[in-house]
Amino acid sequence: MDLVTKDGSSLLDLKDTDLQILEEKSEILQKWADDIVKTFYDKLYSYPNTAKIVEKFPREALEKTLKEWYLSLLKGKPSEDFWKRQWFVGLAHIARGVDNVYMLSMMSHIQLEFGKKCFETFEKDEAWRIFEAFKKLTDVITSLIVEGYLDLYKKAIEGMSGIKPALIDRMAYLESQKMWEEYKIQKD
Repeated sequence: MDLVTKDGSSLLDLKDTDLQILEEKSEILQKWADDIVKTFYDKLYSYPNTAKIVEKFPREALEKTLKEWYLSLLKGKPSEDFWKRQWFVGLAHIARGVDNVYMLSMMSHIQLEFGKKCFETFEKDEAWRIFEAFKKLTDVITSLIVEGYLDLYKKAIEGMSGIKPALIDRMAYLESQKMWEEYKIQKD
């Protein structure tokens, strides 16, 4: 988890100044929470494949959780516990049947909604700085959720079957090599 946070933050150039920008503008950004949450769940409930997942849970509870998460992004430098919690979102997604395609698409949805509001509210240069800071932070979070999902998925397989994650990785590597060669042959 720490390596994913470090690598993602380094590659995205996420700095404390990005987090400070969000914290400094938080009074305005907090006002967007309800709209962002509403559009998020309106989208999920309007698409049959995701509606099947979310309709099992009270919408109010889901909205409350997302709103708390959004507001937590505006509090400055995240704690170690914050990053750890993002990692374990992958576990919740496995348990609820949320595929990564849904998570990735909906994180992009949040980013686009946030960006739209930035450019409606602030001058162009300032809007870009705020959006860029939010995008970097949420992209690091996305990396953590995806990697947490994969890591915890492998650990779940290990717990149920006894197959070690390193062996799962090796099996996936060998099978992917075989599949890649088959793809190249079909392509030619």
